Amino acid sequence: MLPPLTWVALTYLAGLIFAKYAGFSLSAGIISLTGALGLWLMLLITRRWPGVFWLIRKSHRLGLPPILLILSFIIGLVRMQAACLPLSEGHLAWYNEKGVVTIIGVITDYPDRRNASQLITVKTHSLSLGLPPSISRPIMGKVIVTTGITTAWEYGDEIRLTGRLSTPSDEADFSYREYLAHHSIHSSLYYPEIIFIDGDHGNPIVGWIYALRSKAQSILSIVFPAPESALLSGILLGIENDIPPDIQTAFRNTGTTHIIAISGFNISILAALFSIIFYRFFGPQKGALITAITLGIYVILTGASPSVVRAAIMGSLGLFASLIGRRQTGVNSLAFTGAIMCLVNPFLPWDISFQLSFMATLGLILFAGQMSTFTKQILYRLFKSRVVDKVADPIAEYCLYTIAALITTFPIMAYHFHAFSWLALISNPLILPAQPAVMILGGLALLLSLLWLPLGQLVAYLAWPFLAYTIKVVELLNATNGNPIISIHLGVGFFVLYYAIIFLVFLLGTGSFIKRLMQPGLIILLCSAVVAILWRTALSTPDGKLHVVIFENGPSESVLLQSPTGRYILIGGGSQSSQLSADLGKWLPPHNHSLDLVFLPVTDKQSIRSISHGTNGVTIDHLIWIGDPARHSGARDLCESISVNKITSSMDLSQTTFQLAPDVFLRFTMHQTDNGVFFLNWKDFFMLIPINIDRSDWLIKSLNTQSNETFSVIQLAANGDQEHNPRGIIRLANPTLIIVNSAPGESTTGGAGLYEDISMLTTKQNGWVHIITDGSQLWVETERCPNNRGK
Repeated sequence: MLPPLTWVALTYLAGLIFAKYAGFSLSAGIISLTGALGLWLMLLITRRWPGVFWLIRKSHRLGLPPILLILSFIIGLVRMQAACLPLSEGHLAWYNEKGVVTIIGVITDYPDRRNASQLITVKTHSLSLGLPPSISRPIMGKVIVTTGITTAWEYGDEIRLTGRLSTPSDEADFSYREYLAHHSIHSSLYYPEIIFIDGDHGNPIVGWIYALRSKAQSILSIVFPAPESALLSGILLGIENDIPPDIQTAFRNTGTTHIIAISGFNISILAALFSIIFYRFFGPQKGALITAITLGIYVILTGASPSVVRAAIMGSLGLFASLIGRRQTGVNSLAFTGAIMCLVNPFLPWDISFQLSFMATLGLILFAGQMSTFTKQILYRLFKSRVVDKVADPIAEYCLYTIAALITTFPIMAYHFHAFSWLALISNPLILPAQPAVMILGGLALLLSLLWLPLGQLVAYLAWPFLAYTIKVVELLNATNGNPIISIHLGVGFFVLYYAIIFLVFLLGTGSFIKRLMQPGLIILLCSAVVAILWRTALSTPDGKLHVVIFENGPSESVLLQSPTGRYILIGGGSQSSQLSADLGKWLPPHNHSLDLVFLPVTDKQSIRSISHGTNGVTIDHLIWIGDPARHSGARDLCESISVNKITSSMDLSQTTFQLAPDVFLRFTMHQTDNGVFFLNWKDFFMLIPINIDRSDWLIKSLNTQSNETFSVIQLAANGDQEHNPRGIIRLANPTLIIVNSAPGESTTGGAGLYEDISMLTTKQNGWVHIITDGSQLWVETERCPNNRGK
């Protein structure tokens, strides 16, 4: 049985996730919250409606009134929508891609200094447009600034920056824009002109910590030789820039990056190791206190960043819960702490470090103690109890804490990184015993060096062998024959099923499995899941209409067609594999993730990367290249990496027509060797879909090849660029609807005024655009602006 606070935390997190993917509006959430509170008060006051009075009674199974779960779910909805409010003129990101600006702000984070550049985060308070600058106006928002290394900027410096604001980049395999957005950063400046104004404008405590961190890094480079100094700098301070690339590769290949990366995985294991040492020397109470103090010192040395603080809190909670043998108490504290953190930052559930922190700690809570006890029981049968008492705890827990954390973090690492190193099972037991000495002696050497350098150097001699041992073991294992990295591609289904099993193991771990399986609450939960699956399947069943979905995944095109008979055709792959995977997961049937046809330009590298990594678990029946794939390495690699029944080159496909259903035709006209235009036709419905077009005469050529004079829908080429889409030709085509697949940061609001009498939707403003037609009538749905539908 889960504790009450755990149910509250889980329903709140469910509300966050539902709001992000279901497009729930803020106003609807506020109305729902008000209605739920009103219902609660009415039931308490009037004591009427006995049929629903159970909502405010304390449930024996839940430990709290069910209406609290409804309220926590709605609060999650409202919190997420409040964080996703559209930007206004008072926000810095409003001025992205709008010319030269001059902004004044304060550096609010520790500068990230690299070999040839440094990144600084600036919180702005004023902005002026143009050159020379106009009148300054108040502004809010943060910007990530890339600049040179000649000037050593510091936390708290007030600076003036002049340059062009842009939207952060969005790579195919990693969305840097989304990563920064989760930290409330929506703008970037690349090598602007910077003028220093004043210093010491930050928090003095944070400034002192960052100054200590800089001094500590320089001291480590003095008292330790390289590369040991770089490794210890990564372990103690979270600064990994000085670690040589070959050593970083060795740690990655052996599955030991958690040693040098400040993450929940690392903190959880270190917290467990510290507790073992201090518990033995000082007893349970003093040992727990000293462990907490040691973790606090470690947090300060790493700069006290939010991710490290979060991981330390989670690690401490899991540690104490496992030490006192209260798994449910630990899960309760962990879930509630995670919910509070997500209340502050609702985007944390999508942060990889948060996921690893949460699940590594959960693994320690659920499995570490039980695995240790089970191992001791086996050892007692094989060896004398006197020997077991001396060696069982350190041997078992050095290995088992790693395995316990791996059990719950493995799916996350496999899902995000698509790889697993089998050497982790060998390397971790070999190097983990040395890590307490690395942490304690290395940290002691640093602290003493801050007081008196010669004394710190003396202790550094004692710490150096453990650092050298760690590096040497990792390098030797990495040098073994064969590739230690196993490529893993797991779908969302496996991800959900894996953690559902862990949840059931915990929930049903005591007592009769069948008895607990037949609990009414669990039966209702399973039935709800079945209903949701059936409902999702029903929604994806062919309805006799033609569906066209233009995804928000620019600048590359990404269009999904569903024929009236249920065939699925993908045109282009978009620019982000993660976004493509999410889109296909939402729009394809849950029981049949397959694409009948995929059209892909051979020169669109972003679409090729997106298809390569974004179609895991999706079957492609027929891949048709637009262009000659033999001339492009990326196209050849894609053919080898995905499973396709048939691959065709489109060099001879000019004027080729594909029949998607009776009377539904998709005709492709090639303009050049790697681009062209699709004509989609069903009865009175005509749609133009350009792909990879980079010329302005595409539309007039398309009109000349068509017998009809008007079109129902035209998707503009080149992300709506006016030069490639002549206004006069578009008016000649007289479309009912214009679709613009906007590139990141592309301003499309001005284009709307060019076609006052024609409806226009853009993926930047409206998200995905869903067009439904029966061949005579046309309906339109959008992800955002729900009122924008119906024709």
